[in-house]
Amino acid sequence: MTHALANWKNTRWAADLALDLVAGSKYYKRTEVVQAAQQIADRVIAHLGSNPNWSEIAIVGIDLQWDFAEEGNLAVNGGQRIGALFNEIFRIFKERGVLTVTTQDWHPKGHISFASTHSQAPFTMKTIAYEGCPPKDHTLWPDHCIQRSHGAELMVDTRHVQQQFTKGEEPVESYSIVTNEAGKPASDIVKKLKDQGITTVLIGGLATDYCVQRSAHQLKEAGFNVIFIEDLSAGVAKDTCDAALKAMGEAQITSI
Repeated sequence: MTHALANWKNTRWAADLALDLVAGSKYYKRTEVVQAAQQIADRVIAHLGSNPNWSEIAIVGIDLQWDFAEEGNLAVNGGQRIGALFNEIFRIFKERGVLTVTTQDWHPKGHISFASTHSQAPFTMKTIAYEGCPPKDHTLWPDHCIQRSHGAELMVDTRHVQQQFTKGEEPVESYSIVTNEAGKPASDIVKKLKDQGITTVLIGGLATDYCVQRSAHQLKEAGFNVIFIEDLSAGVAKDTCDAALKAMGEAQITSI
């Protein structure tokens, strides 16, 4: 599903975001992020070759939301810096004609993925059987990215975001922006990108070992040339990130 981009100037959190855009935060230095973003962009541009068709490329920032920043309900170490890098990267690539895209977890209260819904502790495992699917063990997470909460808001300046997709509205876990854990569409991102002639997807975001990896795999399966930008991602744990990188390599997803 998609929903309209909010006018970032009219949100309650615009002042905090504007300060981060100008000055940085205790989790990153603005000047360092600007320099790092340009270096990442230069590396990606070099990888794409001398004359890429920019209109056939999309850059997708997965779940760049405040609940995945360091002080969020499901904090990822380095999360706020990743959001700041994407602010610069989106601007750089949008100017070249690349389609800029974000995704968001967009959960209702009491979502099936929340530990609190099952009266259990966060990060415990629970076997869940979705309709038409065999039972499967799932990690139960702290409440996060609840619709219209601060934690669900994007950390990026949406003036540089051209399309936005949400997932996780239904009572099904959905790591990927393509298909949820019940095998049903999580959003219409594949159709929208193909309708616009997109053939290559640059991808990064939060978190490497969950939503980024799953989305990358399924976008690859949908026929896109997927390029994972490692410096534009952060993960929950080193071992699961290492496993995610290995799995993406085996699926012939390019990492740069």
